[in-house]
Amino acid sequence: MRNPDRAYTRSLFRLALWTMLAALLCVLPSLVPVRAAEVLIVPIHGEIDSGTAAHVRRAVHLAETRQSVILLDLDTFGGEVAPATQIRDTLLRTSAATIAYVHPRAWSAGALIALAAREVVMAPDGSIGAAEPIPATEKTIAALRGEFAATAQARGRNAELAAAMVDKTRGAPPYAAPGTILSLTAADAVSAGIATRTAQDIDDLLAASPWSAASRHTVAPEWTDRLTGWLSSPIWQIALIGILFAALLAEIKTAGFSGGGLVAAVAAALLLAGPWQAGTVGWLEPVLIGGGILLLLGDLLVFFSGWGAGTGLLLILAGVYLLLGGGTGALYLTLGGLILAVVLFALMARYLSAGRLWHRLALTARSTSIDGYVSNADYSAYLHARGIAVTPLRPAGTVRIDDTRLDVVTRGEFIPAGTPVQVITVSGSRIVVAAIV
Repeated sequence: MRNPDRAYTRSLFRLALWTMLAALLCVLPSLVPVRAAEVLIVPIHGEIDSGTAAHVRRAVHLAETRQSVILLDLDTFGGEVAPATQIRDTLLRTSAATIAYVHPRAWSAGALIALAAREVVMAPDGSIGAAEPIPATEKTIAALRGEFAATAQARGRNAELAAAMVDKTRGAPPYAAPGTILSLTAADAVSAGIATRTAQDIDDLLAASPWSAASRHTVAPEWTDRLTGWLSSPIWQIALIGILFAALLAEIKTAGFSGGGLVAAVAAALLLAGPWQAGTVGWLEPVLIGGGILLLLGDLLVFFSGWGAGTGLLLILAGVYLLLGGGTGALYLTLGGLILAVVLFALMARYLSAGRLWHRLALTARSTSIDGYVSNADYSAYLHARGIAVTPLRPAGTVRIDDTRLDVVTRGEFIPAGTPVQVITVSGSRIVVAAIV
């Protein structure tokens, strides 16, 4: 006869065992790494600018949201350093898997972007490096060399090789002798550990990866990215700065009734739009520019002191300088914009009415001949008058006409004192006489 206590114990044991197995089956999938079901292909072709930084930033955000892999399709000769460092920072901070496919080249700023990816794959005919900055000053070389070395080190690559891409004095034997900028072929990049492997194309790259069966989606640049690139170009920045300050000067002249404030606000918004879209502007620049415009308009419409308008212009100028990144380049761009503003204001100033504040700031009083102001005494009344030479004229001297003594000259001849003379020419304060025969 079976023991009921033993049967009950066995039942409990089986129940506990099945419960543990069920729990294990539920937990096991979370212990296995989940491979992304999608690869986002981000083409980076041509010159790198702020539009490129905005494009990559948007793609990375999308990849993090959808847990996708980012594949950077690089074909670039380089571009601006600031947007490249922004892209580098974005790639180093993201938790998404990133692959840089150099197809066929990643030079200069493109090399920095490639080094920031977790994996670098080269086309067989690809090359990477050649990142000496322009201008190649000691300061810019040192800064960019450190940026390349730190990026390579963060991804477990050879920092010395990365530094040699920027500083030709370093050298990188056997790939580059001292005095030569480092640029690696695909084979050299793989052997040096900069790249992991080569691939003929994206299909070949993904076929040898864990994401061979993943779906693919190309994240192409949008119109907002292209607009960001245009607005961040030096020509557009100078133009917008010129329009901004010319409009503000027009507003000062008309005391707030020319529409210049609206034009200035639009120009300021467009100037801020590029860096804002690229993610490089903080709160300080908009506060300085916006606060300066409000302070200036408030002084024009309410206070009429001149101090508020002047302070507002200085705040706007400081905000623009910081918005452009500071430094020598920002100074040149700001000065170029101010020169353009002066030219634009000079062209339209004659068509603008003058307001109350403008009359306080500008010198409007004139000394006219109608009011009795003349630059020189008027001697035209003495033309053809006769007189006597008081002193010898050699050829300059003094004559007396009626009761007035005048300083005169002859046409070059000598006239003794006491000789009768006649005024033959008057030109301003110059009186020419001749002896009367």
